[in-house]
Amino acid sequence: MFFVQPYPGLCPDPWLQNLGNIQTKQLPGQMRFVTTMVNSDHGAQTLLNLAVHGMHFERVQLTTPTESWRFATLDRNLLRKCQHNVGLYWMAKLKLRTGALMPSEVEGFSVQMQKQWARDFALPFPVWPHQSWFNLDLIEAKAELLKGLFALLHVPTRTPEENFQRAMSILAVVRPEIELLDSTQLFDTTMAEWVRIFSNEGSMKVLLTQQEARVVAKHLRRLMGSLGV
Repeated sequence: MFFVQPYPGLCPDPWLQNLGNIQTKQLPGQMRFVTTMVNSDHGAQTLLNLAVHGMHFERVQLTTPTESWRFATLDRNLLRKCQHNVGLYWMAKLKLRTGALMPSEVEGFSVQMQKQWARDFALPFPVWPHQSWFNLDLIEAKAELLKGLFALLHVPTRTPEENFQRAMSILAVVRPEIELLDSTQLFDTTMAEWVRIFSNEGSMKVLLTQQEARVVAKHLRRLMGSLGV
């Protein structure tokens, strides 16, 4: 069974939960195999992080075959310029045939397309919490998250004083919102849910702006997806 899922929104948490249901509940029999194709290290690490939810993943990485007979009908030079990406190879080949692309432009086209695909379809970070976070005391985990968030809120276009004041004003909103959460509430809350919480959606009392809430939500999930202290 194969599932190919791009990264179209804030966080594919519903997809991950559905994948877990398929692997642990819906597939009959004792042997359950779900082959999930991901296109980045972050995607692979996301699935490996899911092991704490009763699932098991083994990573198998596809590499370019070295046997010469496999390339009998392919333009090896063009494939190399396309960084051995088969889909990109056929796109470039069609454009070359129709005159939409010149041979001298292939490498630039390849770089441009792979950057665009990485932006549109690749996970920017592991979106499921790393197992190491669950080994920390809950108070310690919250403190580390706030510490990491404070660092990520600093931007190079502001002065140190501006960065400090802006980050502290945001932390003044975030800290009370996570103080009362248990481990499940803290680590299973999706980015979309964090945005609603921090922006106090549906209430007259404004906590953070929608944009600030989106930034904070993404940073929290980014921190959770990496190795904890």
